Amino acid sequence: MKFTLVTSGTFYRDSEIDSLEDLGFKFKIDKELVDGTLWCMNYEQIVTIEINTLDDLFALIEKTGSKLIIHGREDSTIEIYDDYRE
Repeated sequence: MKFTLVTSGTFYRDSEIDSLEDLGFKFKIDKELVDGTLWCMNYEQIVTIEINTLDDLFALIEKTGSKLIIHGREDSTIEIYDDYRE
């Protein structure tokens, strides 16, 4: 089944973006910091992922190192819960 993939976070540091870029997320520089760069998620993109088995789902959890929120069946969205949200 195809899911849209989103993140809870908007801003990421250098060390946090590699695994997300591997999934297809794109970033733009928000500001240069003394200890690196603060990156902002580019929301003009739509990232999708194919999940057909529990092994696929477990692989995604392992790759992101985060908890996942799976929204309703009609929405078909998986959220990588990597930041505070209301």
